[in-house]
Amino acid sequence: EIPSSIEASLARCAGNITFVAHNPLSVVVLASGNRSVLCWGFAAAGGNCSHIAGQLSAGERVVSVAATDKAYAVVTSLGRALAWGSAQQGGSIPSGLVGELSGGVLEVVGNQGAFAARTSSGKVLVWGNAAYGGSLSSDGGGSEALASLLSANVTRVLASPAAFLAVRGDGRVVGWGHVQTIARAGEQSPSLSGVPVQSDEIVII
Repeated sequence: EIPSSIEASLARCAGNITFVAHNPLSVVVLASGNRSVLCWGFAAAGGNCSHIAGQLSAGERVVSVAATDKAYAVVTSLGRALAWGSAQQGGSIPSGLVGELSGGVLEVVGNQGAFAARTSSGKVLVWGNAAYGGSLSSDGGGSEALASLLSANVTRVLASPAAFLAVRGDGRVVGWGHVQTIARAGEQSPSLSGVPVQSDEIVII
């Protein structure tokens, strides 16, 4: 049920709603007219985003939103990424990534437990549940080879329920996370960068 205070805000945003995202426990609405980010639902799953407005500078607006099962991440007009919700599923950006996510972020995609951000330099940054692809470090299930492939020249990122695919400018497609679900990310786009995706063409690391 939509809280009465949110209903009033939605009424004021009528005609200006640009994006709606949800997970199983909450909903997020973006409205372009007054830069509103409206949320409701279970607070621990991203249903409370009242603090996000305070993190936006003058003239800055939210341009896109991605969801995991219990968290949200947004990209702003200044190329920053912000997140809230369950920390275990990406609702808290690790301190080591805050600087890199403070500008130049082109997109953020989410699966059930993690987020992946692509920057203007072609680098991919991830956070959230390591089992879902939320870590590139060896102690989190990643590897030096994976981190190297995602450090530059990535042109697109796709998500399956528990994994990610990155398409590189050299035509290679790199997958990480739950291996069994990686092919489903490719199925979302039968032709990635003009190259049909076959299972034997995906480098799974």
